[in-house]
Amino acid sequence: MPETLEHRHEVARITCMVHQRLDERVTECLRSLGAHTVLQENARCVRQRVRSRAWGLPGLRVDLDNAPMEIFRTTVPRPAAARVLGALADAVDLRTPGRGAVYAQDLVELSPQEPPSIEPDSGMPGDLLRDFTLITAILSLPGRGQELAGIALKLGVAVPVVSLGEGTGLRDRMGLLRVTIPPEKELVHLM
Repeated sequence: MPETLEHRHEVARITCMVHQRLDERVTECLRSLGAHTVLQENARCVRQRVRSRAWGLPGLRVDLDNAPMEIFRTTVPRPAAARVLGALADAVDLRTPGRGAVYAQDLVELSPQEPPSIEPDSGMPGDLLRDFTLITAILSLPGRGQELAGIALKLGVAVPVVSLGEGTGLRDRMGLLRVTIPPEKELVHLM
């Protein structure tokens, strides 16, 4: 096994999803904590907008509305995860509904580079929610992300965040039929 993969680090991957206007606050917060390696990704948040019908007609009109989002991902030592989560929540006021989300996932990172040295907090903030499930759907057909987002909103399970990616996998093994599957994917994140 190559020497670079022998360094195992127990880390927490911190993911912060916020409106595009708040991206500088997130960047500054992560920089001040010492997390300098950050992946930033463009996305959109899909929300349901309920309006009264035009010309005073009875009933309501329900539309899907998109807002520009940014997704930030970084890894920190596990003991420092609570401090980073709390700092990000405070920096962009994530305790106010509709401002975004931040969460941590425990994982083992195989890297020759040490995770950033961030001092842990003495205790977990009491208002952090736990025991959520993250569902990430990877959809190959254009427009399916908006469809799935609409279904999730109707069910009331989550505010979906949709990002774009490119993938191959099965497509590369299909030979001539691969032209029927586009490489562009929509990723729908539901928490």
